[in-house]
Amino acid sequence: MKKASTSVISSRIVGTILTKALGPDGLDINPVDENGNVKYDFSTSENIYKYSDTVGNMIDVANALEKVNSTLNSVEDIDINELASSLEKLDEVSNNTELLNDMVHTICNNNDLIIDENVDWKKESEVVKEILTDYKNSKDKENYSISDNTELLEKLQDTEVAVDILKYFGITK
Repeated sequence: MKKASTSVISSRIVGTILTKALGPDGLDINPVDENGNVKYDFSTSENIYKYSDTVGNMIDVANALEKVNSTLNSVEDIDINELASSLEKLDEVSNNTELLNDMVHTICNNNDLIIDENVDWKKESEVVKEILTDYKNSKDKENYSISDNTELLEKLQDTEVAVDILKYFGITK
C-alpha cells in the first residue's frame, strides 16, 4: 500500500479497491455514515500512505476474528494464537487512534469502546487468548461462564478491548 501511495494513479486504483474491500460489501470494517458513505477514502496518496499500516493490521484482526467466530465451538489453538498475534501487532499502529477506534467499533459493534494510545495491546491479546483457550477446553461450551474462573475474570475486568471482543463472540456478557 505504501508503494502505491508514491503514484497518483496507483494510489487511486489501489485505494479505490481498498475502500470498497473494507466497506459494507467487503470486510465491513470501514465505518459508514447515515447515508451509507464510508468514513475513510483510501484513494488519495496521502490517505493510503497515512493509514496503510493500520489498515493492514486491522485486516489481519478482522480475518482472525472471523476465523475464530466461524469455528468458535471447535476453535483450534492456531486460530486463537493468530488472533492474539494480530491484536498484539496493533501496538505498532496505536498512534492512529481515530482509525483504530472506528474500525474496532465497527467490528465489535460497540460505539462506547474508547481506544487511545495507552491501550496495552499485549495485555489485551493475552487475556483474549487465555479466555478463548479456557472456553475451547471447557466441556460445556453452551453454559460457559467466565465468572467460574476468578483469575480470568479479574484479568478481563482490567482490559479495555478484550471484553468487547469476547462479547462479540458471545463468550462474555
